[in-house]
Amino acid sequence: MRVLGRVPAAVAVAAALLAAAAASARGDLRRGADVAAERALDGDTLALQGGRVLRLAGVLAPRAGDRGRGAADAAAAARAALERLARGKALMLWHGELAEDRHGRLFAQAQTADGLWLADELLRLGHARVFTQPGGAARAAEMLKAEAEARAARRGLWALTAYAVRGDEEAGRDADSFQIVEGRVLKAAAAREIVYLNFGRDIRRDFTVGIDRAALRAFRRAGIDPKSLEGKRIRIRGWVLWRGGPYIGAAHPEQLEVLD
Repeated sequence: MRVLGRVPAAVAVAAALLAAAAASARGDLRRGADVAAERALDGDTLALQGGRVLRLAGVLAPRAGDRGRGAADAAAAARAALERLARGKALMLWHGELAEDRHGRLFAQAQTADGLWLADELLRLGHARVFTQPGGAARAAEMLKAEAEARAARRGLWALTAYAVRGDEEAGRDADSFQIVEGRVLKAAAAREIVYLNFGRDIRRDFTVGIDRAALRAFRRAGIDPKSLEGKRIRIRGWVLWRGGPYIGAAHPEQLEVLD
């Protein structure tokens, strides 16, 4: 039975519920449009009725082309989960600084009429990792909590080596991929308006996190002095680049968790 034709009416009928759910919105988010989900394109992207596409902010689902055994199955499971959660439903969008991504897709967090945040549920079920970006880092604490629950229970992608948290000494194996890396900062030093968090003695080989001038302002607004991280065990997430050694650029403080 085809139900999608009734969704526009459902959006109108659900207006009161959507308004009530708005009370639970947190972080620096602004109210966006009410939309209707048509189908999941992948584990973090929805086709909407009317032709627009929504990229869920704050999460990154597995892709079939990710390195490692089980990635294709994890990607299919994430897409199926988002389909179950959202297909044919009225959604309320919440935007951070950006309303669209560079591909012209709507870029927002999405909440169902009963108050369920799609990103949080995907994370809780182990079908995504937290992936904050400048302009898309609102509600990071809530999302990190949901991710941690799934990781502790080894749900979904967390049962796969491909998505396991890496030790800093392993990061060099994963250049050009999104990773979560843990380790102890051996040295925090500034050079040319960038603070470098070095995890080993050989800066040409060992893992490094770089925080540039623009990011430093964001860290300081959040009350974090990157130089104070020397000696601390941290968890950092981002794209691993090769810059004379494995490197992640920390563009905003939500990428980084202090573990001790």
